[in-house]
Amino acid sequence: MDYLNRLSKTDVESICKLIGSRDLKQNFRTNSNGFSIIKPGFRPNTISDEEAVTLTVQNVSMRFISKFLNEKIQSLMDKIIGEQANLIAKGIPSDDARVFALANSPFFDNLDLYFRLEQPVRSSEEIGALKIAIRIAKRAYKPDSVEDTPTDQTTKLLKEELEAQKEYARNKIQQVQDLLKETQASLQAMAEDATQLRNEKDELKNKLDLEEKELTRYRALEKYSISHRTDTTDAKYPFKSICKVFWADGYVRLKRLSDIQHDEITGDYLEEFPTQRDLFSDQRSGAFPEGYVGVWDWHVIPNKKDPSRDFIETSYSSSQPTQIIIFKECDSVEKIIKKLTAGVSEKIYCESVLFAYWNGKKYEGIYCHPKDLDVKMDRISLKQDVFRLPVFEVFASMLYQAGDCQVCTALNFGMPTKVINVKDSMDVLKTLLRKRLTWATSKQRGITNATHQQITAYLQELPNKDFVQELAMQCNCTEDEANELIQKFVQDASSYLSATDIEDDMLSRIIQQNSELEKRCKELLTTEWEKENSEKIQKVENELMQRKNAAKDERIRLEQLTEKYEAVEQKLKESNEKLEEREQLAAEVERKVAEKIAKAQKDAADFIAAQAFLPQINRVGEKQTVSVTVFSSFTSGKSMDDRVAVLKNSDDVIEYLADNLKEAGVQESYTRGLAAYLYSAYRYRTPVLLAGPNGLAIAQAFSMTLFSRTVAILSCVGDYTEKVCKECKESEDNVVAIMNPFCAGWTQQLPTAVFDSGKFFFLLSPYAEDLQVEPMGISNYVLPLMTEFLVDKKPSSVFVGSELSPDFDRLPMPKVRPIHKNFLTSLGYSTLAKKNLWSIFANMESMLKGETSDTVGYRYLFGLLPFAIIAGKATLLIEQLEKDESRASKNICTIMHEYLGGEE
Repeated sequence: MDYLNRLSKTDVESICKLIGSRDLKQNFRTNSNGFSIIKPGFRPNTISDEEAVTLTVQNVSMRFISKFLNEKIQSLMDKIIGEQANLIAKGIPSDDARVFALANSPFFDNLDLYFRLEQPVRSSEEIGALKIAIRIAKRAYKPDSVEDTPTDQTTKLLKEELEAQKEYARNKIQQVQDLLKETQASLQAMAEDATQLRNEKDELKNKLDLEEKELTRYRALEKYSISHRTDTTDAKYPFKSICKVFWADGYVRLKRLSDIQHDEITGDYLEEFPTQRDLFSDQRSGAFPEGYVGVWDWHVIPNKKDPSRDFIETSYSSSQPTQIIIFKECDSVEKIIKKLTAGVSEKIYCESVLFAYWNGKKYEGIYCHPKDLDVKMDRISLKQDVFRLPVFEVFASMLYQAGDCQVCTALNFGMPTKVINVKDSMDVLKTLLRKRLTWATSKQRGITNATHQQITAYLQELPNKDFVQELAMQCNCTEDEANELIQKFVQDASSYLSATDIEDDMLSRIIQQNSELEKRCKELLTTEWEKENSEKIQKVENELMQRKNAAKDERIRLEQLTEKYEAVEQKLKESNEKLEEREQLAAEVERKVAEKIAKAQKDAADFIAAQAFLPQINRVGEKQTVSVTVFSSFTSGKSMDDRVAVLKNSDDVIEYLADNLKEAGVQESYTRGLAAYLYSAYRYRTPVLLAGPNGLAIAQAFSMTLFSRTVAILSCVGDYTEKVCKECKESEDNVVAIMNPFCAGWTQQLPTAVFDSGKFFFLLSPYAEDLQVEPMGISNYVLPLMTEFLVDKKPSSVFVGSELSPDFDRLPMPKVRPIHKNFLTSLGYSTLAKKNLWSIFANMESMLKGETSDTVGYRYLFGLLPFAIIAGKATLLIEQLEKDESRASKNICTIMHEYLGGEE
């Protein structure tokens, strides 16, 4: 029974103290290999008692420790049960016997720990009553005087204990009442604190709203930021300089003006840079205009023939300078925009430009790319489709004269101070509408050319200013005052627009005060209204009659349509029934077609497998393709010298290899069986073909477990290479993983050139389906194994290194039995292949003897299934599984049926 799952770390420490450090150390001596992993370089006898307890608690998950603790806990529980049985035999009632046994047990000082271990779990009330009885029994009696217990004395002591418990309960109630009062006071204080916190929360929320608004503003500015550029200096081009372009001999030449460090123009030549002033470029003179100023990355290549003339290689940098053009006559960004809209006579020498003015402290201006500008000869203006531009500020100290222009020493401008609208919103709207309303789109919608021109002219003449702005301009007032004038006008004009005045109001009051006059006025108005609207009334009555007649006709038509609908619905029902019959027929046809396709695929797979081993002959006259030659290689493994465990026997091999296979992604339920199977193959030096995922990780786990060394890699690519095979044979590696083992140039050489070297080989194929196209003869040399049923996660590749002890206790080779002989013969396998498999089965079962492992299931999953897949006779395996008297586990049977398509 696994008791440790119910215990906390503190409980485990208490159990260790009950067991005693002497027994804990003895467990470490018995399992020296496990102890060497926990505390390498030490012996169990040299550690202190406290350290023995600490090491056991910290490593309780290790198998030899958890097994030991569970056995010791079971022994303590069995002693209590045995003591209870002895007391019952002496005539003590069962419940009393349990109380006396626990009172004299090691758990007396920690009864809660015992009740956590006991099954079934008792209620809290029952546990409380038992604790009281155990304390009374401990004080009243000794273990050897139980049979002479006087009943009167027991009763007296129980009454005393109960009275004490009552007093204790009364004190507890009083304490609870006092605590309740304190709690209520605390709640009141907490309510006040909560109110204060809510107020603080509201205040913080307001601050957060302000911060979010500011953040939104920064995000809007970030779109125009040019801070994404970073220092691009690398090992190939260690030097960065700002240069001026001049042409020579039809090529671009660069006059080095200043060096750049950390994306800052230094204004001088740095000492650590080479002394060359003129740099060379292999670009034609048309690539950059003469006088262009930019940044180039460059490096010097020594000239072996003439050391005095080194070669220089340049690369146009991604970090470029910004030209500064200053308008002294401007005193605002808006004036700069007006000036650029009209056009200025300036020349651009750099990739980007800042048009700026002096604001008294800094140079402030708008940042433009060449795509924002319309450059014609020496005149520059903003393009029509430019609506918004970022505004940056630079200090006067950041200006640098580079050739014929001024640039900013900082290549990285960062975030703009603001973004300004270049055009009025109405101008933007009109521009977008004119772009969309082209003559081509108007023509498609049937609009004439004249109408199109009228619409375009109308859009052009739309006023940019709204009514309020125009009124403010005409009245020479602010827009707020203009809004007030408009509101006053609307209120004054409402009485005129609603056709009411003062005289109408007075006449209405006179009529309402005289009922006879009011009745007479209404009659006169009604008669007059009927005379004036008689024609309209007659027209409406005629229209009403027509609509009634139309509604009657519609009802008749609705009844006719309802009858037709019911008839169509009946036909639809009959059609659906016929459709279901045809769908059933189609499903049957589809099933038969699928069976024929499956048969055709099997025939095609056999054909492809046969063709894969035929030499490829180029036909005369066919176009030959040139391919890149790829060579084979061998990579030796590396030894892992730190924290190496020593394996003394096959049980240790299975234990450590199972742990490492778990790290390789193998399901825990298969790790021990797979460990025994692989180690058995190693003992007979029979190579294993791992087909499926995690193959390399499994090979790595095996090599690390037996030899504390990473697995060697033999990569079979292209033609067979004797040199690579020789490197593999002469290496110190014991385990080798062969990648791409079915390469056409290697398949014929591997059995003789590699397998006979005395090493243990894993052949790795990432796809289990590859087994279906390989020849059956491969089973004479290797053991195929499908990994897709065994792994359930990606490998962690954190393997514990271990190696075989010099005095390793090797098991004797077991007697081989011809298991499943008739079945293997029906598959068509040779005697050699069958004997290889029988040897592995016998050795695996010998290693797992005495365990509950499903050795029958392992025979099917590891051996018979791959053999049946290669032979293409999977259905025979289902029949063999069903008639086998030594049945495999239900889990493995389910896997086999699901994969092979049988019914469980």
